Amino acid sequence: MLSTQIMTPQSVQRQGNKNPHISPNNLYQTRDERWVAIPASTERMWERLVDVMGVAELKSYRTMTTRLEHRETIEAKVADFVKSHNADELLEKLNHAGVAAGPINSAEEVCNDPHIRFRGSVVEVDDGFGGTRLVQAPAGQFSGFTNTIGGPPPALGEDTDDVLKEIGALTHEEVSALRSSKVI
Repeated sequence: MLSTQIMTPQSVQRQGNKNPHISPNNLYQTRDERWVAIPASTERMWERLVDVMGVAELKSYRTMTTRLEHRETIEAKVADFVKSHNADELLEKLNHAGVAAGPINSAEEVCNDPHIRFRGSVVEVDDGFGGTRLVQAPAGQFSGFTNTIGGPPPALGEDTDDVLKEIGALTHEEVSALRSSKVI
């Protein structure tokens, strides 16, 4: 999209998940109300997807250009196909056929994913109240560098006075007045 903006006078607007150069390429809801991403970005990937779907009429959309011209029709057929399957069953079927696809995980699923936990992308830290909580670890994983996470996060409102004084330029008396009048 950036290259289009740089190379042409066109202003590229938000497009959601629809890549302007690939069709189908979207997020689709399954029968069990989960979401999966399916990007059929090559001719071979498209052929595999059509084979799994079993919709012979889609074979006529052989080229990406043709698929882009008929994006709405194709996206609707893929959406109907996906909606007729539960996510796990569908992903297994697509994976077996060599079709690129993946689940759109909830935050809970991400936090509980064994691979994410093994990589240290989400870690447990002291919550400051005698328990623990999950937090996102620093993103980079570099050899020779150990990621560290400081102490527990501040409690709700713990830094309010300091923020109001330093950034809001309020005096101690003004903050106390806000607190006594239950504004904060």
